[in-house]
Amino acid sequence: MAGSARTTETEGRKPRRSFLARRRRFISLAIFLSALYVGQFWFFQKVWCTPQELYHRVWATTQSNLFNQLALKDWPAYEHKYDERIKNHDDAIKFANEMLATLDDPFTKLFDQREVKKQSDAHSGFYSGVGMIMNGRKKPILVRTIYQGGPAEKAGLEKGDQIMQVDDIDCMKIDVSKIGEYTRAHMGKVITFKIMRQGKLLTFKIIPVQFVAQAVITKKLTADIAYVRIVSFINSDITALIAAAFEKVKDAHALILDMRGNPGGNVNACLAAAGMMLDSGELVTVISKDEGKDYLSMRYLLTADSLKIEYDIPGKSHREEYSPRSKNVWGAKPIVVLVDDGSASAAEMLAAALHDNKRATILGVRTYGKGVAQLYYDMPLSTCLSVTAARYYTPTKKWLGDGKGEGHIDKDGKMVKACAANQLHGITPDVVVQPVENLDYGCPEDNQVNAALRFLNKTTRPPLKL
Repeated sequence: MAGSARTTETEGRKPRRSFLARRRRFISLAIFLSALYVGQFWFFQKVWCTPQELYHRVWATTQSNLFNQLALKDWPAYEHKYDERIKNHDDAIKFANEMLATLDDPFTKLFDQREVKKQSDAHSGFYSGVGMIMNGRKKPILVRTIYQGGPAEKAGLEKGDQIMQVDDIDCMKIDVSKIGEYTRAHMGKVITFKIMRQGKLLTFKIIPVQFVAQAVITKKLTADIAYVRIVSFINSDITALIAAAFEKVKDAHALILDMRGNPGGNVNACLAAAGMMLDSGELVTVISKDEGKDYLSMRYLLTADSLKIEYDIPGKSHREEYSPRSKNVWGAKPIVVLVDDGSASAAEMLAAALHDNKRATILGVRTYGKGVAQLYYDMPLSTCLSVTAARYYTPTKKWLGDGKGEGHIDKDGKMVKACAANQLHGITPDVVVQPVENLDYGCPEDNQVNAALRFLNKTTRPPLKL
């Protein structure tokens, strides 16, 4: 009986095990096919495609997302213009950029693998090259700033050195940008710099490398006045770095915020920094291309306890979102913001937010006047397409761009021709101070910092001691 019972029990389980086995095989097959599909999609979308397909993806993505749709009036003519001349992927990149150049927009372009790597390194806080900023407005090209800990400093280069030759390149005949491009193209290799210093020709052997560049510089200029320089908003950790810098000197009675030469970067980091200096107020309005032909308006405002974002598609939709805001660590203490013609994008956005909310005095010279923002689209072969997809307005509804070739969005969300009434082309400082020649930001001879110190000493009173 017992044996019979066991036999019956065993026989009764066979169909169940068979069903489970089939189910497991089905699930395994489904997972395999899904992985295969995803793998194929990823491979053909991101890794491999024909040269013509890469070019056409750039064409289509730009058409869908470019902010200034008026610039696309001749765009259909470029869809197949270079088909017969594109033989390889280098051709695709070359002709895609020739096509994009017709938009007269220096920020809309296709980055190759080398340029993408450079952008990725910068986002991670790394600098690639010899570690110096050069002044190439006139010849000879001068060393303006040396990065601490970089190859140039270690080799013995100094501020004010005249760069005469790099390997076989005569630097009297090239643009200053070519030196940076050349050094980054020869990473890890010895490069010979011929330098003129006080009438003597000197030779330096330098190896370009990747190193960590300081994104925020903090110090006390006096017992009462702090100096914080934000080099850029590109570093992915920049919000935390700014917060740490402010915390370090928060006991000061006034702040000099240096954003000269800051090319911009992450908008969210810029808005977070604004919250560290403002109690409340409107920060910026960003208008970007939405799906289809609509334009989406995003208005950012600081409230006492949050960052409020108002989303509007004129005549169609409105919604609001709230997110945590940064703590105002500076209260109502005086702030002077230093800017120059190298201050752009997110740096201009922050300066305008502080100025229009009557929170800071702007000192220096007129800013770059970018006024637009880019979206980045991953393309095959580790390339990346940068498209000018948005425009931003200051709290007083001014646009900082130059209006060249740009359209304007009217109250109904339609694009019309540029409107000169609402554009500034950069921020004009409250106190204009021209920089001395070959200015090294933050050095003892920095005449703009010294002007800011004089301004604060006149307007800042020490706190009462009870």
